[in-house]
Amino acid sequence: MLIGNIPVPMVRDAQYLTSTFKMNQKINWQRSSVPSDRFYDDFHMEFDFIKQDSLQKNYFYYSINPDAAQQINMSIYSARIKPPVVKGRESADLIREYLRKVVEEKKQKNPVDDMFVSTAHGYNSESMNAYAGEQMALRNQFPAVFRPGGSVRLYSFTNDPYMKFTLLSALKHPNTDIAIMHGHGDTDVQLINGLPYVSSPTGSKDNILSYLRSKVQAAKEDGRDVDAVKASFVKSLGVPMEWMANALDPEVMRKDSIDVRNRDIHIDDVIATQPNARFIIMDNCLTGSFHLDEYIAGYYPSLPARTSWPSPTASACCRTSGPPSSSACYKTACAWATGSSIPLTWKPTSWETPPSLSPPRPKRPERRHYRQL
Repeated sequence: MLIGNIPVPMVRDAQYLTSTFKMNQKINWQRSSVPSDRFYDDFHMEFDFIKQDSLQKNYFYYSINPDAAQQINMSIYSARIKPPVVKGRESADLIREYLRKVVEEKKQKNPVDDMFVSTAHGYNSESMNAYAGEQMALRNQFPAVFRPGGSVRLYSFTNDPYMKFTLLSALKHPNTDIAIMHGHGDTDVQLINGLPYVSSPTGSKDNILSYLRSKVQAAKEDGRDVDAVKASFVKSLGVPMEWMANALDPEVMRKDSIDVRNRDIHIDDVIATQPNARFIIMDNCLTGSFHLDEYIAGYYPSLPARTSWPSPTASACCRTSGPPSSSACYKTACAWATGSSIPLTWKPTSWETPPSLSPPRPKRPERRHYRQL
């Protein structure tokens, strides 16, 4: 078990051992190297030391020795306990609090009888066969959740254009034992929804308009020729210029910003929600980038009433200023700022279901127990 600020092996020439990482190694070594603890747990591979990073003193660069093993075959199990950087808190204190929570949870008896599985857009090429096969495997591994008295919830991004709020509510639920979340991601975000899947002409047009506005707004932010970008879409897609006329209108940009923000789970969402789920599998690329100061998976141990990690005190999520109306605030980025003066319909700092979701099941007696792979 690697606890705390343990040196990070940054491996060169290792991209062929990863699932999807491909990058030109001539660019910044911090970006083009592969952070890997196989240095510590795979005794068959050999690593040749290159240098220590001049800025990130905890990064040590190695190259895989071509004369040794060229495939991963872990000799021992390893894992890290490394909290993200939290303003005003010491890393050692956060680790100490987490370990004390684990000890307390270990004393409890809490059989696995409540879990959920979610699938985000683009995962496994959205194959229904892969999705169905997982349910068969889970029924064999956790039969109790499929029996009377148990609870298993299966969420798909197709169920709701803003599935994020359903997932945060499920993570917050005090009965959730296991949460398995599949999807794509990045170091600071879990990607949940894309543009809605629709079959009506109106919905299809709305998707096209949203796509065009996003491209025009991106061109403006990048300093590119906006008129030239618009003309290129008129030529390539055959759309009228009028469809992009309001793309840079401040009110339209505000709504688009909120819409995009509400499709995915961000770090501040996790901090504000403070999930109750005992065990969470994040099947998302880059979310567990432990070599960074801030990585979204590191915030999930921030459980309510059993942690003192701070919540944000102000909202700066949208690219434009100004909260929406109070009646709609629970479905905006602004709603995830706790301690602010913004009137909220739903504050996820206590277990409460947002208005758009069904009421929670009655709470069972507290029975918590950590399970670790």
